[in-house]
Amino acid sequence: MEGRSGLPSFRRASEMLLFPSEEERSYRAFLSTFIDPKSESLLFDMRPKGRTLSSFLKALPEGETVAKLRLAGGGEIPLSEKLLTRHVYVQGSIGSGKTTLLKWLLSDIFERRKPGEKVVVFDPKGDYLALAKQEGVPYIIVSENYAMNPVRWNVFREILGGEKPVIPKTNMLLRKVERRTSATFYDFTRLNKELYARLKNIATRIIWTRADMVRGSADDVYFTHNAPASVFQGLLSCCIIEAALIERGEGGFLLPSYGVRGLSDLSNEVVAKLAQENGKVLHEFLSFYRASEAAEHINPSGSPGQAQGVLSLFRMYTSDVFSLVFSERGNWSMAEELHDPNFKVVFFEYRMDEERTALPVFSAVISNMMAEVLSTRFRGKKLYVFLDELHAFPKVQEMQTFLNMARDLGGIVVAATQSVAQLYDKYGEQEAKAIISAFNTRVFLRTTDEASLKLVNDTIGEFLVRRMNKTHGKEGKSFSVQTERKTLTARTMSVLSVGSGILWTTGTHPLFIKLADFKKEHNKSMYADRAFKDRGPEGLHR
Repeated sequence: MEGRSGLPSFRRASEMLLFPSEEERSYRAFLSTFIDPKSESLLFDMRPKGRTLSSFLKALPEGETVAKLRLAGGGEIPLSEKLLTRHVYVQGSIGSGKTTLLKWLLSDIFERRKPGEKVVVFDPKGDYLALAKQEGVPYIIVSENYAMNPVRWNVFREILGGEKPVIPKTNMLLRKVERRTSATFYDFTRLNKELYARLKNIATRIIWTRADMVRGSADDVYFTHNAPASVFQGLLSCCIIEAALIERGEGGFLLPSYGVRGLSDLSNEVVAKLAQENGKVLHEFLSFYRASEAAEHINPSGSPGQAQGVLSLFRMYTSDVFSLVFSERGNWSMAEELHDPNFKVVFFEYRMDEERTALPVFSAVISNMMAEVLSTRFRGKKLYVFLDELHAFPKVQEMQTFLNMARDLGGIVVAATQSVAQLYDKYGEQEAKAIISAFNTRVFLRTTDEASLKLVNDTIGEFLVRRMNKTHGKEGKSFSVQTERKTLTARTMSVLSVGSGILWTTGTHPLFIKLADFKKEHNKSMYADRAFKDRGPEGLHR
């Protein structure tokens, strides 16, 4: 029986959450690391049963149950859609149970899939693709690795997002006499503001992510990042302008030699060719459409040494990124995928030895995805974003804004990392703390470093511990009770068993949990479902 909120009734839940010996031992072992079980006890029991569970469930926001945390004792903690919009942060060292937790959540979302919903999974270790195959859900893979049979991503379709750019008509007399066009870069940016904003963001993410991988501490960011990004923005813009002109029968400067006959022919192949093009030709191409800033960066008649340096960096970055699968013709883009009415899972997979190719593309695609959701065009739909190994995820400018604003626009983020210290290294301590603060549901599994322990204690605060004091005197034994405050110790978090941890969400007392073994319980459930389908609800063979 379910209550008004769609959550299991408290009576049923508490009956389901009877602790087996293994779970009870895990809880007692957890307590023994920071209190003396013989004379001390927690003022608030942390086991997910009885009044503790009832109090926890009452504090959760009501709503449709989207997923459940399956516990080793056979119980479940339901997670509503409203709870998940608070975003979920999972912290645990290698082998602590992070993958198990994420698999339980993904499995439930796969099972209840609805039209229009999208699930995006950053899966650097390849842990979740097999689950999608097992569940039989529709999925695609974005990867540089041919062996994974990935979709062919198209940077131009990502930029256009299904839109048709507005390009002024060319003055053909001006073109013939003065060899220049009235369809300029300035007009393109003025008449296509949203489209150009996407182009600029995508080009910047690709170049900056790749540049960050090779940047030295003494490097000039303007030279290593800004200038190559400006050149890339200019070239992408000029390609779109020229393809639109060719489509209208107004001719072109460079792309006809690439076999481009219109916007539909623009692909990553074009970018791969541009990366190998003669520097003088690229400068003339940019100048023809008056993309002045980009042209100046590679102007051979200006400062030859600097122009050659910028051109070399641009070629290196784009050659690295637009290689392997990402150098081929394709027609897939996240911008269009988001608005496809069918449920689908999008996996981002890559080989560690090819991260220079994959991560810049992932950064651009996911950044564009977040910007699309924040634009409100996605409102009314649902997007689940699972980021395993968050510290390995490329930096995305919109991340903090997305976490803070997306909860009202259909975005839900579940992120896992081994240690908060890794996030401090990647983002800087202040920015990392700002990102983590947006996660108002947190699961702390086994951790071993000081920074992670501090985050645990900062999140859940001090525990109220009741201490029983026994004294012996002339008049016999006497007892007194006092309340103390204690925090978790490094030993507490470092000796947690696999799948054991602390669940916390805004407005509740923390709960000790021990997750059920996913492989064992999930397979059991799937076999039961198959038997039910074979026999029918009455238990008879069909």
